[in-house]
Amino acid sequence: GKLWGVSRNKVCLMVHSGSVGLGHLVGGYFKEEARKNWPVGLKHPSNGFYPLASGSALASRYLDAMKNAANFGFGNRLFLGLMGIRALTEVLGRRIGSNLVYDAPHNLIWGDGDNFIHRKGACPADAGIPTIVPGSMGDYSFLLSGNGNERSLCSACHGAGRRLSRGAARADKDSLGEARKLRVVTPIDINLHRGRRDIIKEYEDRLMEESPVSYKSILPVTETIQEAGIANFVARLKPIL
Repeated sequence: GKLWGVSRNKVCLMVHSGSVGLGHLVGGYFKEEARKNWPVGLKHPSNGFYPLASGSALASRYLDAMKNAANFGFGNRLFLGLMGIRALTEVLGRRIGSNLVYDAPHNLIWGDGDNFIHRKGACPADAGIPTIVPGSMGDYSFLLSGNGNERSLCSACHGAGRRLSRGAARADKDSLGEARKLRVVTPIDINLHRGRRDIIKEYEDRLMEESPVSYKSILPVTETIQEAGIANFVARLKPIL
């Protein structure tokens, strides 16, 4: 942990953002291109997934576009982190130091040539690298060190996963009460919109979607990761805001 600048009583900013729609557009466009280029007379895949031949012009274009989307996602996370550091600086009234521990995309194709790993809802756990397993807004998050376990394709799961779908969470009577116990900051100052029931309803629905009761407990997940030899515990992060 100290090697990465992580120690007790330090404030950690954990940023979760993707390419804000760019990756979805890339995926949709190339899925349609793959469908249009499917060999005439060959039965179409029943699952709707059209493979691209490794090394083909279309596959190369797709990988290039996907990497651009991934870079845009990295940029988003970097600037959100810098905004958080600036906010802390302004509140404390002094310059604060910071360091980037790691950036761990959890929906990306890794590799080149004919060797690829597609991690969906999984992050890298190569030997000695930071492995991030986030909890919910009300649960701990964990920082681990990867072991490079080939049985898991040097990968670890990215969080515990949802217990309730977003729709079910919006209908769950316990979700809003649990979410209200947290210190949640949003772009909307709810006190300025007390007369707008539509805005308040959307605000509360969003809170309910991400309420801690909507997610599974993170501890059994991290224990499993360690017991399976995928990654080793380094630090537990407690959510404060």
